[in-house]
Amino acid sequence: MKFQTRLINFLLPLAAYFLFAFQWFNTYQKAWYANIPEETQFLKGAMTNPYIYYAWLFGITFLLFLITGIVYLVREKTVRPLIYFLMANLLFTGYYVFLFAADFPKWSRTGPVNFLILCLLGGSLFRFYEELRIKGKD
Repeated sequence: MKFQTRLINFLLPLAAYFLFAFQWFNTYQKAWYANIPEETQFLKGAMTNPYIYYAWLFGITFLLFLITGIVYLVREKTVRPLIYFLMANLLFTGYYVFLFAADFPKWSRTGPVNFLILCLLGGSLFRFYEELRIKGKD
């Protein structure tokens, strides 16, 4: 497969990860400056706030994507399990982006950004699936 195609397959989910990081930080900043007490309690030691869980999930899945994505990008002949792992990671990322969107609908107006992130992740999954399907025919 051409390097340009693999690069696009890598950059689409990377853009989705960066958009989610922007969205998470923007939502956190709104909660902090609006002084919403139940949203900012985890800074005082309570670990039940979902903000910290989304930050950990983002960090873990982004690190896994970055490592496997760079290996996918650099290798000339990509192995199927690597693509399956990337697809599973993107599915899980889409799931917690959806949960993040469902958790804060009251005062956070980030619906279009969530939709764009989910479309980027879905498009990436489709591109990886097409790559697997083309490899299966060879």
